[in-house]
Amino acid sequence: MKKIFLLALCVCVVFGSELLEVSADRFSGNEKTGESIVEGNVKITKGADKLEAKKVVIYTNSNRKLAKMIAEGGVVFVVTTQDGRRMHGKANVLSYDAITGEYHLKKQAEVKEEGRENTIKGEEIFLNNKTGYVNVVGGANKPAKLIFNLEETKK
Repeated sequence: MKKIFLLALCVCVVFGSELLEVSADRFSGNEKTGESIVEGNVKITKGADKLEAKKVVIYTNSNRKLAKMIAEGGVVFVVTTQDGRRMHGKANVLSYDAITGEYHLKKQAEVKEEGRENTIKGEEIFLNNKTGYVNVVGGANKPAKLIFNLEETKK
């Protein structure tokens, strides 16, 4: 019971003051290494943001702040950007580096803006939340694909 409480405390510290709800088949954590593993039907909800995967590994620094997170296996997510746009995504692997603000989606990666045609697809997608950098890499038989609805400004 003590280990579950420590894991829950660690997860709450990682994701800040907004309520974070995590459900899964198994939880384990190592306070010394700052590694928490959540496995089996993982569902994470924070506000309107959602993440589902088979496994999520959360790495924290010595101050129990999020350093890195890796989600694996049928990763599906919905996030709201700072400007209020809802983005739906999927990949086999999603990693997030909290220090650089970079997301890395691997294997059958796709991100689509809700309510619009704007979509990026590739074998790998790199997105940096801080710099606005985007890089999409295609596979051997599947080129990177970008779909954007370019709206003209009205004078």
